[in-house]
Formats: sequence, structure tokens, C-alpha cells
Amino acid sequence: VGEGVTTVKVGDRITVDPVASCGHCFYCENNEPTHCLNQTKLSPGGLATYTRIAAPLVPGIVGLADDVSYEEGAYSDTLGPVLQGMEKANVRHGDTVVLIGCGGVGLTFIPLLKGAGAAQIIAADVEDQALAAAEAAGATHTVNTLRQDLGTVARDLTQGRGADVVVEAVGRAATYRLCFDVVRYAGTIVGFGGCPPGTTMELDPNLIHYGSLRILGTSHCSPAIFRRAVALINAGFDLSHIITHRLSLEDVHQAIEVFPQVECKTLVIMP
Repeated sequence: VGEGVTTVKVGDRITVDPVASCGHCFYCENNEPTHCLNQTKLSPGGLATYTRIAAPLVPGIVGLADDVSYEEGAYSDTLGPVLQGMEKANVRHGDTVVLIGCGGVGLTFIPLLKGAGAAQIIAADVEDQALAAAEAAGATHTVNTLRQDLGTVARDLTQGRGADVVVEAVGRAATYRLCFDVVRYAGTIVGFGGCPPGTTMELDPNLIHYGSLRILGTSHCSPAIFRRAVALINAGFDLSHIITHRLSLEDVHQAIEVFPQVECKTLVIMP
């Protein structure tokens, strides 16, 4: 432990927010720390036996409960952004939410959407196994978009309106475009999935204009939300069905084959 560090000691079980904001740039002063112009990042951030926590990152260290595994603690880096996505979604009691993508992130959203009061959670994917996992997690309806039209299903379940909130958790142009086919007038679209660089999408801007749509992107999370994520994990947030695979650092090359498998929701590399 570095000189002057008094908040932790050798042997403490911790996790850490991997990004620290400077606190004084334009974005920090306007309560948008995820866009800080002077970020400090954890390096190396993974695939290493040890890492160094630089001084600006020390305030982001949070303790883990005794019964929380290090794998669960590491998932705070995913749960935090999902919690921020929930804030952007602003789900209200009785809402119908369409969730596109039922991987680990999608399965993380489902109990939070239920807790926020969503009356109907329509989970969409192209894999039946992923949809079964979504149903087990609490989705009220599932749609395989290879066999069913998601827009039709959403409208049939909402007296023709469409979903109040749509969450994109895939990161592809086609699934982002699909959001506009299922959201109601004055509804909300939350873009959680990150697309590969260079991805483009064709869209009639009148869908936004005449539809009075609220479209919000989200990535990473604020320090306060990161701490909320760790607190939720410490309180017992169930990750048993989300952290599905583990590999040793020596076997990391196998991740190329394991991670794309449908049954793999989250892959943890164990140092």
C-alpha cells in the first residue's frame, strides 16, 4: 500500500472503479464524469496476476462483503453501467419494456426492471436458449426475432401503442434500428450496446421528430453509481446465472472459443 493511503490495508478484499474522473473539467463540473477529459484508467485492467491502482483511482476502492467472491466483485464494472442505464430508462410502475439482447447484460437488466415496477418485460433474442434464461430471470414475454415480428408483439401487448421503454443491449445496427419499430410515441430508447467502430444505420428522422422520442445513450457510470453497484452485490444481488464461465489466466486463449457460445453469459479470467 502506497505512502499516505489510509483507507485500505494489505489483505483487504476490495474491488475498484476502473475509471477516475478529474473533477474539474467541463464535463465533471456539469455532472457528466463519464465524459471526463482527464480520465485515469486502471492499467493493466485485466488478464494480469497483479495490477497497480494509481492514486486518482484510490477513492474508487470499495470493500467486498466476506461472502462475496472476487468474480462477483469484479462484476460491479458491469452492474454499475446497467444501473446507470436504468436511470436513463426512468421506468415507471406499470410500464412495458422491450429488452433486446439476452446475454449477461440483458439478464442483469431484467430483475432491475422488475424492481422498478415494469408490468411487462418483453425479452428479444435470436437464440431460444438465451430466451429461456431471460424467462427464468423474470421476463414476462420472450420473442425470437427470427420467427416473430417484435413490433407486432409489442403492439399486441399494449393495445396498439408499443413499448414505453426499449433497451438495446446487443450493439448492432440492426438491433438499434429495431428499437424504432417497437417504441411508442413519446417513448424512450436506451442505447446500452456498444457497436463496432464504423457501424452506421439508416433511419428516417421523422420517426424521432413526429414520434417525440427520447433517445439516450449510456456507457460506464458515475462514481456514485459504481458504489451503488457494489452495495447491491454486497447485499446479495444474484449473479449465479450471469457469471457462467471461468478460465485460468494460463488458459486465456480458450476464451476465443468459449465466450461466443450462447450459454456463456459472463466469462471471468481467474489470475
